[in-house]
Amino acid sequence: YAGIIDYFDVLVCGDMVSRSKPEPDIYLKACELLNVHPKNAFAIEDSYNGIRAACAGGLRPIMVPDLAEPTAEMEKLSEVILSSLFEVMDYVKGSGNEDMCDREHVSIGCCEECGSKFLNTASKMKNLCPECAHIVYGCPKCNHVFENNRCIYCYWDGSKSEYIKQLGRK
Repeated sequence: YAGIIDYFDVLVCGDMVSRSKPEPDIYLKACELLNVHPKNAFAIEDSYNGIRAACAGGLRPIMVPDLAEPTAEMEKLSEVILSSLFEVMDYVKGSGNEDMCDREHVSIGCCEECGSKFLNTASKMKNLCPECAHIVYGCPKCNHVFENNRCIYCYWDGSKSEYIKQLGRK
């Protein structure tokens, strides 16, 4: 125990999510528990898979290299690469996010039709991902952009049930 636990509002550990990094589940769970939209959250990482997970979750990845030096991929995925946690504090203070008080509610749903996880705020239907809601009920369509096998806007993974596939052909 390093005496820093009181500095954290929530703790999310690997056994609390079904998929580990580079999947974004751990970051999305933390954002959900904090009621912070991922786009308003920094993720401070020293590992490649951590940066990949933060990026896939729509967070603002900051890399502080330890054993693994930054690669071209990490430079592309990271908002910034800094050499110390002291630099991170200065960066966050200068980013206009000193209090990080924009707490837009974020929650992850599971589509009852295709089984994909999705951002609840991205769908007009409570229990359907935006894609299934669009195909079944004509709700607004998400303009999907996929990175790391997930839509960066609605978090849908591209799954389609047989029923949705048949409806899509009509």
